[in-house]
This record gives sequence, C-alpha cells and structure tokens, in this order.
Amino acid sequence: MVHVCGELDLAARDEFYKACVTGDHSALVIDMSRLTFLDCSGYGALVAVRLAIQQRGGSVIVRRPTGQPAHLLTLLAESESVDPMTPVV
Repeated sequence: MVHVCGELDLAARDEFYKACVTGDHSALVIDMSRLTFLDCSGYGALVAVRLAIQQRGGSVIVRRPTGQPAHLLTLLAESESVDPMTPVV
C-alpha cells in the first residue's frame, strides 16, 4: 500500500511513480485520503503506475480520494476521452 499525502503534481510525480513500482509486487493499493491536490501530471503518474503494474499481471486500486482529487477523478471517469482511474471508496 502506498499512502499519498499533500500534492501529487509535476514536482512529486517521479518520486510517487518510483515508490509505487519499486519491487516485484503485482497488486497495489493507493490510499489518497490525505491527498489535497492532484493535477494532470499527478494523474499521468497514476496512469503510468497502473500500466506498469498491469504489465506484471497485477492491478491497482485507488482508495478514499477526497476533495479536489476526488472531483478530478470523477470528472475524468465521466469523460470518454480518457482511460479513467476509477477510485474505490
């Protein structure tokens, strides 16, 4: 499990990605309950993490997004132009 807090943006995306994909685990839970801000760079990192884990035959679950990050994920899930990271509440 990876707990994300603060902001997931351009400044944090590489560290977040590395924390998520380091190791040989095939299942990953990302707890976003303490994440306060998510921008397109952070969302891109989420998608890249999911693709990397899926290439191992695994899965990624996003849990407990709140506030602005939850709103952004909801908007993206409703859009037909992106492949959404659907959160599990």
